[in-house]
Amino acid sequence: MVSKNFSTYIIVLRFFDVITWVSLPSLPIFTGFANIFAMFRLRRKKIVCISSDRILRGAGVQTVCFDKTGTLTENAFKLSLVFCADKGILAEVGLEPEKTELVEEGIKGVSALSKIMAACHSLRQVNGEPNGDPIEIAMFQRSGCKWLPPREFETGGILLQTLTTYEFSSESQRMSVVIQSKQSSQIYVLTKGAPEKIREIVNSDSLPINHDEILRALTAEGYRVLSAAIRELPS
Repeated sequence: MVSKNFSTYIIVLRFFDVITWVSLPSLPIFTGFANIFAMFRLRRKKIVCISSDRILRGAGVQTVCFDKTGTLTENAFKLSLVFCADKGILAEVGLEPEKTELVEEGIKGVSALSKIMAACHSLRQVNGEPNGDPIEIAMFQRSGCKWLPPREFETGGILLQTLTTYEFSSESQRMSVVIQSKQSSQIYVLTKGAPEKIREIVNSDSLPINHDEILRALTAEGYRVLSAAIRELPS
């Protein structure tokens, strides 16, 4: 074609024509059927595929890494351990399986933690049930508090009202809420998120001396760990 002085435009156009002639018109249909059969074969292996167009990419996968915290294999989370700051150290708070309330054992931080578990979240109530992040649902349910629509929570005889919610940010790796006690009008800032990020923003004097030790031990055992903090604001 070059020897016959065809223009570059015609050469490129004919090139794409050849590709069109070589490709079968029914190829997308056959590809779709192949994906469907692949999904059936995966289901026999108890593997659920929710996006068929990822099957071809998955065929080239050689190594798979699974999250040992259960994020990929479970639809819900279970609150296993709770630690509260008491006299400069983190002390474990016991949980009674048959109840949905924290067992207070004279640890001062339990009261503050109850507020955080009750109100520091971005859950929404749907048909009378909390709806949203599974981790926040697990924490809220273990708090034993009562949700009073639209954004009031009763815990330990204290009525808390949510004033402002700062949604979780992947950059800051934490979320915060501003709440007010209806009885005392005291205002609190509650925050929770990645332990290393909470560690950066809290007062160093209030950080438990065994914080890093407990964090390393829990992560080594495969737990998903969240840290929380509270601060009182002038009314």
